[in-house]
Parts: sequence; structure tokens; C-alpha cells
Amino acid sequence: MTRLAGTFAAALILASAAVSVAQSGPSLVVDEPIRDVGIVESGATVRHTFVLRNEGDARLEIREVDPDCGCTVVDYDRRIAPGGSGEITADVDLSTFVGPIAKYLLVYTNDVARPEVTLTIKAEVRPLVQAHPGYVRFLAVVGDEVEPADQTIWASDVADFEVTGVRSPYPFVDVAFREAAENERRSEGQGRQWVVAVSLAPDAPVGPMADHLVVQTNHPEKPSVRIPVSGFVRPVLAASPPFADFGRREVTAPIRASVKIENFSEDEIELTGVRPRAAGFSPTSRPGSPGCSWSS
Repeated sequence: MTRLAGTFAAALILASAAVSVAQSGPSLVVDEPIRDVGIVESGATVRHTFVLRNEGDARLEIREVDPDCGCTVVDYDRRIAPGGSGEITADVDLSTFVGPIAKYLLVYTNDVARPEVTLTIKAEVRPLVQAHPGYVRFLAVVGDEVEPADQTIWASDVADFEVTGVRSPYPFVDVAFREAAENERRSEGQGRQWVVAVSLAPDAPVGPMADHLVVQTNHPEKPSVRIPVSGFVRPVLAASPPFADFGRREVTAPIRASVKIENFSEDEIELTGVRPRAAGFSPTSRPGSPGCSWSS
């Protein structure tokens, strides 16, 4: 019995020593490996710092931190003393994301028990102030009545949200705003919602549009919202190209050039004749699509 007891005691001592050896060295602890930053404005950059602790008896080395996305830039402490702490700071560019996201950092260390650790940043990316459909586009013909392009606007985080003004980029684009009726509210919106009515005047000049409405609000972080306005006002009739260019040449035989006349209106128009304004020209015409275009 004495010999057995001595053998058993020796085995316990050896086992205890083995456990002690196994537990020595650096020991990584991350109290918050997953961080949810909540609702974040689209286009923003999120910064979060993860705190790492070394509860071991040897220096902890952060060998590499590998983000899963090129949108993330990291900076980190490469060595953490026993009993000390260090940081990994990540900047996540959210300019190309909408909706819920999760971005991961794979951390490589010299901790034998935890050589790889995954850190996570979560967010709900959306505009603090949202507009639907979020753009205005007019394709019109001079003199035509065009349907207004209404925008519904609401805030993601302010219940008592208000639109306080709207500024038009053009004198021929009319704007007005009012609180949305119940049947005009968007189901994904919360709190008060507003309708911005945008209309194109019949006397809008021919040419392109490329600018923004500016919607003013009472939101503490988003006092104004820009909504793109684009499109084109066409003439009733247009020549393409606008002139016939014969170039520089010696005239030894008749030279032919053509101009296409297009009808952009909804009414049928007939080309009844072509009259030259200079001698030496003999214009003729032939129909293209009936009532729509001709070549002269």
C-alpha cells in the first residue's frame, strides 16, 4: 500500500506539472469580440476599438490582423505584456453598403490555445433621412403636361421629424411639401412622414437637367437632404445633325448630305416641304417612321 500510495502521489505531481506547463505562456482574452454599433448613416466611416487582455505569464504577440474586406483599415498593438492590455482599432468605410452588415477581423496570435480569433463589427447602414424613390427624372417635350414626381421622406431615428423647406435647382421645376396622408406613408418608415411634390413647368426650356433638390429638415444630424434631379426637355421637332456639312471640297459633281428631322410630340406631324435659303441647293425629303421622322 505504501508503494502504491507513493506511486500515485508521484503521478499527481507529474500531472500537476504537465498542467502547469500547458497553462504557461500568453493567454488572450477579448471581453467583447462582437460589437454592434446600431444604425449608421450611409456613407459614414465607423471606428471601433477592441480591447485585448493578456492573462498569461509571457508576452502576447499579435502577429497579424486580416480584415475580410478592403473597406476596413486596421491599426493594432503588436505586443502585450503579461497582465497588460492592448487595442485593435478598425475603420470601416460604409459608402458602398446599405442594410445590415457584418465585417470580420481575423486575428493571429502566439497564444497556443487561441492562435486565431475572429472579431466582428455589425451595423445597420441606412440614411438617417430617407427619400423614396430618392430621385427625380423628367423626360418631356416642350409644352407638354408632365406628371409630378412625388417624394416621400422620413427619418430613421426621429419620431417628430419635419420637413421645413425645399429649394428647387431650376425656376421651371416647382416644389411644394406637406405631411403625408395615411395612404401615402411608406411601410418601412417610422414617425412622421412628408411628401415633397416636384413638377415641371410646361414652359421649361429645351435642354438637359442635372442638379439636386435640397430638402431642409429638423433632424439634428441631417439638416438637409439632396435629391438628384435629371432628365431632358426636348423640342417638338429637332434636326439631327442640326446642319448639313459638306466640308471643303472642289465641286465637280452633285454632293449629297442628309439631316434627320424627328418629331418628339405625341401628335402626328406631316412634313409638307423643304425650302432652300441659298442658291445651288435642291432639297428633297422622304418619310422615315410615319409621323415621326424624315430625312432631307
